[in-house]
Amino acid sequence: MKIEIKWTDISDDDSHHLWNAKYVLYAYFHPEKDKLLYIGKCLSTTVKCRWQGKDKLIGFWKQLKDEGIHEHSIAVGELKIKDKHEFTDILLKDIESLLIFSLRPWGNIQCVNSIILSHKLKIFCKGDWYHNLNYFANYFDKK
Repeated sequence: MKIEIKWTDISDDDSHHLWNAKYVLYAYFHPEKDKLLYIGKCLSTTVKCRWQGKDKLIGFWKQLKDEGIHEHSIAVGELKIKDKHEFTDILLKDIESLLIFSLRPWGNIQCVNSIILSHKLKIFCKGDWYHNLNYFANYFDKK
């Protein structure tokens, strides 16, 4: 399955509609935007709720401060899928897992050593994606 993810940096816009988005990915970047700190997904909660740290990210915010990182930027990833009926919670989890496994962000602790995915994926990240890698796949076509 080919998937395009359009990333939008919402760091400087408190009223951006993507703060209230669900069923998206989000990524935290170091202020210089050269280091990916964390990748997550929003299913039943919003990007803003995840960012405010009312859940498992509380420990992440403490780790950032302990490392001397007091600022970050946030980008939200919207999935572009040809057939909207193919979008499921499992698909979003698989995409998140493949990105974490491929990039090993500093703050992610799950999916860094191994992953089992339900989908064959080819992912292309575009827009405000501040990492030098933008193509990810868990399979390759035989030619």
